[in-house]
Amino acid sequence: MGSCSLEAVGEDATVGNRLELWSAALQMAYENPAGFGPGRSGSEFMQWYQAVDRTEGYRTMVNSYLTFLVEMGWLPFIAVILVITAFWAWTWPRVGVKFAAWQIAAWGSLAAFLVSAIFSTTMEEPLVWVIPCVVAVGLIILRLCGEPRSLPLRRICLAGACAGIVLAGLFGMGMAWSSADQLKRHFARAEDGNLTAASVRPKSETDQKALRVFPDETVLGPDWCKLMRILAMQTGREVRILDATQKADNAPDVMAIGSAMPSDIDSADGRVILVAPSIRDLDLEGIFTLLPPEIDEDGRTAFWQDRIRDAATTPPKVITLAGVGIRIEWAWDQVIETVKHP
Repeated sequence: MGSCSLEAVGEDATVGNRLELWSAALQMAYENPAGFGPGRSGSEFMQWYQAVDRTEGYRTMVNSYLTFLVEMGWLPFIAVILVITAFWAWTWPRVGVKFAAWQIAAWGSLAAFLVSAIFSTTMEEPLVWVIPCVVAVGLIILRLCGEPRSLPLRRICLAGACAGIVLAGLFGMGMAWSSADQLKRHFARAEDGNLTAASVRPKSETDQKALRVFPDETVLGPDWCKLMRILAMQTGREVRILDATQKADNAPDVMAIGSAMPSDIDSADGRVILVAPSIRDLDLEGIFTLLPPEIDEDGRTAFWQDRIRDAATTPPKVITLAGVGIRIEWAWDQVIETVKHP
């Protein structure tokens, strides 16, 4: 009794993590109805939805249904739900029907399979489908052999109502979680064809100019998208995430990080900020601020110091990122302050 109490469950990290993960999955499905693509649910959650102070790693949503919904989108998910409810309505026996006991026993087996998939991603393993498929075929045979074969209208309406309630409930919960989030995400297709977040901004009204960011994972670390979210929240600006191969948009301010620097940075009348820039031949004209790391691991700090000393034009402002080398996430607060207070 004690181990099953609500207090014990509340202290179980696996329960709390699942609830956080599942609520985020519904929000992800609501905000990106087309889906993120196969195998991308866990990584997209960790980068764009997981709390920035959490470090747990996930490959999926730890729920077969929500993983399918987040990765494939609403249309395939609705089709699956309709197929399941239609199959249930057609094969569930009525009182007095021949082979009713066998049909109920078969549905008990399927119910165990369907329920277990709520708490894990077992459905992605082909071998676990062997028994459910055999049972499903058996149900079809039993249904065809039983009498009567007609399907009552009440059963059809009940199945449709159940499917509608489930889908509406999931969509409504996703909408609620999205409205409670302080950030708004805009999605676009990446080079691999999958949808991902292209920009993030606070939902609160702000007159701050947008900031174009060219990120470099080598410099920012594997959780660089969390840094983009922190940047947007603490500066109140829309952060547009682009890479060096994409065409520049009309955001006036630019932040180029590491080696992710376009050869022709055009900031119009805005500022250009270079964060731990790699060694390369780049015209300093138009560069507003340079943030080299204090620990010069690969010579990039000395290179840019020499470039600034020999500059023919007005050199950019230099702010050293204290206590970091190539990986600068520990000095991210310093970068944010530079963006907020030029």
